[in-house]
Formats: sequence, C-alpha cells, structure tokens
Amino acid sequence: MKNLLDTLTIQDWILTAIIAYFVTHIILRINSFKKSIKNIKQRQMISMDYKIVDLEKLMAKCYELFPIDTVYFKGKAFHSGMRVRITTIQKKVIEGEIIGKSKMDLLCIKTQNQIIAHDLDKIEQMEQL
Repeated sequence: MKNLLDTLTIQDWILTAIIAYFVTHIILRINSFKKSIKNIKQRQMISMDYKIVDLEKLMAKCYELFPIDTVYFKGKAFHSGMRVRITTIQKKVIEGEIIGKSKMDLLCIKTQNQIIAHDLDKIEQMEQL
C-alpha cells in the first residue's frame, strides 16, 4: 500500500483534490435544490390553507381593527363596502373595497388578492368606482 501512495505525483494529488471539490459542490447544489423545492411546496400548501380556512376570521379581525365605517377624504364621504380606486403619492393605483378606517388614520382596502392598510396622509386621490 505504501508503494502505491509513493508512486503518485503532485499532479495526481492536485487533480484528485480538484475532482473532490467539484463532486462536493455538485452534491451541495443538489441538496440545496431539493430543499428549495420542498420549501416551495410547503408555501403553496400554507397559502392554500389560509385562502380556504381563515378568510372569514381574517375579515372579522380587519373589521375589528378598522372599526370606523365612514372615511372623509378631501370633502367626500366614502363608506365601508364601497368600491374605490386609490392613487398613492408613489403613483401606485389600488382598486378594491373599503373595509374601514382606524383611529390612526389608516385605511384598510380589500383587493382581489390582498388586504392593504394604507396611511390616509399618503393617498393622493380617491374616487368611487
């Protein structure tokens, strides 16, 4: 066995080290890929659960956190349940249904796939749809 190791040159040792490095790197990449796929599947399952099960509880909590039904904005009155189009200072357009307003001047809007709380001071324009 000792004779076998003595016959290896420096180039053989370097080549072996390089091959070992690449094999290790490939194995780590495969494991990382498997973990990311597993995480994506878990996120999809979690989001499906929340969409189906907790929507009613979530809406009840929103009505509790945003109890004020009437919102006054630039002389116009907007009521809970009204569909509106909001333009923010950053020129982002939000279309949805008003849920309510909090005591800290936060407006809660339910869009097709989100529930957004936005500061009234940072809203540039609000119009009824």
